Amino acid sequence: MALPQYIIYYYLVFEVMSTVVLPVRVRREVREEIERLGVDVRSVVEEALKHMNVSVDEWVKAIKEGRYGR
Repeated sequence: MALPQYIIYYYLVFEVMSTVVLPVRVRREVREEIERLGVDVRSVVEEALKHMNVSVDEWVKAIKEGRYGR
């Protein structure tokens, strides 16, 4: 019996890889300013996520609303 695709995806992303990509869109001016200032975006985002008090269910709900609200 074959595993459902989402289980395989979960395994590949969460069990094998230690990191995942979080794509973000920003205005070109913001990106240029980030580069000019030499901001380490990854560190800033990781630190911000550590300080957020949001459950997994809230994250999922927000992501779904963002996707379907476009």
